[in-house]
Amino acid sequence: MDVTRATAATRVDENGLVNYAEVLGGEEVTCGDFSCAVPLDSWSTGTGWTISGGTANYDGVAPIGDIQQSISFVVGKLYKYTFTISSLTQGGVRVFIGNTVSIIHSSNGTFTGYMTYASGSFLILQARSSFVGSIDNVSVKEVTRDNVPRIDYTGGGCPHILAEPQRTNEFTFSSDFSQSVWTNQDTSTIIGQLSPDGTLNAFNLSENSSLTNHRLQGVIFNSLTNGVDYTFSIFAKNNGRLLQMITSRSAFGNKIANFDLDNGVIGDVSVGFSATIESFGNGWFKCSVTVASVGTQGQFHYGLVTSTTSVLNEIYQGDGTSGIYIYGAQLEQGSYATSYIPNFGTALGVTRNQDIFSRDGIGSLINSTEGVLFVEMAALSNDGTYREISLNDGTTNNVVEIRYTPTDNQFQFIIRNGGAAVVNETITLSNALDFNKIAFSYKSNDYKMYVNGVQVATDTSGAMPSGLDTLSLEWGGNYFYGKLKQLQVYDTSLSDEQLLQLTGESGTDFYESYAEMASALTYTIQ
Repeated sequence: MDVTRATAATRVDENGLVNYAEVLGGEEVTCGDFSCAVPLDSWSTGTGWTISGGTANYDGVAPIGDIQQSISFVVGKLYKYTFTISSLTQGGVRVFIGNTVSIIHSSNGTFTGYMTYASGSFLILQARSSFVGSIDNVSVKEVTRDNVPRIDYTGGGCPHILAEPQRTNEFTFSSDFSQSVWTNQDTSTIIGQLSPDGTLNAFNLSENSSLTNHRLQGVIFNSLTNGVDYTFSIFAKNNGRLLQMITSRSAFGNKIANFDLDNGVIGDVSVGFSATIESFGNGWFKCSVTVASVGTQGQFHYGLVTSTTSVLNEIYQGDGTSGIYIYGAQLEQGSYATSYIPNFGTALGVTRNQDIFSRDGIGSLINSTEGVLFVEMAALSNDGTYREISLNDGTTNNVVEIRYTPTDNQFQFIIRNGGAAVVNETITLSNALDFNKIAFSYKSNDYKMYVNGVQVATDTSGAMPSGLDTLSLEWGGNYFYGKLKQLQVYDTSLSDEQLLQLTGESGTDFYESYAEMASALTYTIQ
């Protein structure tokens, strides 16, 4: 299937790290490991830089010094840089891709960043503040992020396709808590902790030693939409204190939710708040709160507290060091938190478009007379909307579809022929947010529906529509938002035993996947 999104989007990769779904181009750097026979043929070294032992080394002789090479970058393209700092005793290193400049990296470790090229045909690694140390493994590659499907490993194990609605992160500088949009209230924020994206860009939010309340205060929003849900979230990790997420101002009133970051549990939550916590590994949790707006002015804060029963503005004696680690703040309009949308300073917010999946022109692969539509999927939320997966003819008149309904955990199997519903069966899932294996076997006057190894419905009347040539995660403008492990289309109907095996749980009597079943039955996979 083809994916259309036209914006970048993040996911959790196979290593459990939050990063962009992206396709990388070829290596732009020559001799990035400094191990070639004559590295000075590739690199130009300024005063203080030497190359030896497979590293480039700076001696701190001057406050600033450059090592560089010429590269023909393309205007407007996004590039990803990676390099390693070792043996650091002072200072740091800044990266230039042309005239675009990175932050200063000032600790040992491997660093990654992204820049859009504007001008200047060179790559520079610049020693700053009398840097003393070494660099190695320098890499720069062009990045494609738009319209890249997201293979997501959240929760570990088998990955899934992630499909989400359009959302905008309204928090400016969503991961740079040193910016003025964030105000420390008897706290401090210092960068340099290992974050959920695997780099040293998380902040330590720590308390001072005052007898008071301690929190990081966000900017006031004056143009929120009255009468809609907002969700704000953050990645947080224990460093001696609990997290309290706070709303204030007329849109929400003073409300709180407490999160135990040691045990991964939610404490006291104010009436009107809906709170969630999800583990992201290495002690990190994504904590979120959803609340309905009753006005247009709101403010959001991240507080430090001592107990899951802490009240708003808890006063306690700080020890000067305890706190939490934080990364990736997000404010979005919607009833649940979606994947992280980094905002590096866009005042009007950064938008991730919705994921749209479709493939047309495949009539030769779809048998309009009979077949099976099989999915293994989970909903993102019981959000009161229809969420569709369909085989269709490019119109809403002729379709085979399976869909979530606006009712919590409810699911439907539908056949439309010439605009008329000839099959319409409704069932209730145990939990739509869990992965469910669902098979819809269709043949004129012989329709069978299976969920998780159980036949849930049949229908023995109704003619099949003709001309099916499109597979879509959508029908009638209702897009599928959720997690998709498997999506298979069979060009023949299956027996009851085969449907049982296809949708059942793991074991000798069940097939784990379409591929396993196809192999066992000597089917041809197209």
